[in-house]
Amino acid sequence: MSRRLERRLDAIEELLEQFKIVLMLREPMTGAAADAYEGLRKQVVAGFEARNARLVGLARLDAEVQRGASMKEMTLLLRDLLAEAALIRVDDPARLDGQADLLFNIVGGKGDGLEVIEPAYVDAQTHRTVRMGTARAVRVSDQQPVGEVADGETAVGVAQPGVVDQGVTVQGDGEREVGM
Repeated sequence: MSRRLERRLDAIEELLEQFKIVLMLREPMTGAAADAYEGLRKQVVAGFEARNARLVGLARLDAEVQRGASMKEMTLLLRDLLAEAALIRVDDPARLDGQADLLFNIVGGKGDGLEVIEPAYVDAQTHRTVRMGTARAVRVSDQQPVGEVADGETAVGVAQPGVVDQGVTVQGDGEREVGM
C-alpha cells in the first residue's frame, strides 16, 4: 500500500475515533462516556507531568552552565537527561541494514556507506522519530570504524530490523518509526 493511501487511512481512523468521542460525550450517563472522561483526565495529567519533567531538565542544564560545569560534566548530565526521557541517540546508520533513510536525511556524497553529520533521536516509549539525523554518503574505506565517533566515545546504535539491540529495533515498514 502506498504511503499516501496509508496516511489517508490513518486520517480516516482518527476522524472515526473523534466521532466516537463526540457520540459518547452526548450521552454522559453511559459507561463509555465515563471511560472517555477518565482517559482524557489521564492525558491531561500525563501532559502536565511531561512538561514538568522537561522544565526540571532545563533547570538542571541551566544550573550546570551557570556554575561553569566542564564539558565532561555536561556530557554526563545530557546522557542522564536522555535516559530519563527514554530518548535514544542513533549515530550508527551502518547498523540499520540499508534502512538508514528511515532515520537520516542523506545529503550528498558518493559511496555505499554513510557518515553521520547529526545523529537521529528516537523516543524509546512510542518508537517514533523525534528528530531526523543527517548523514552523507561516503566510500566505506573512508569511514571511521563502526561504533566510533569523532571524540573517540562509543556510538549508540540501533539494531537491524527485527533484532533488539540497545532496547530498540527498526520496524522496516517504510514509516519513520522505530519499534520494539
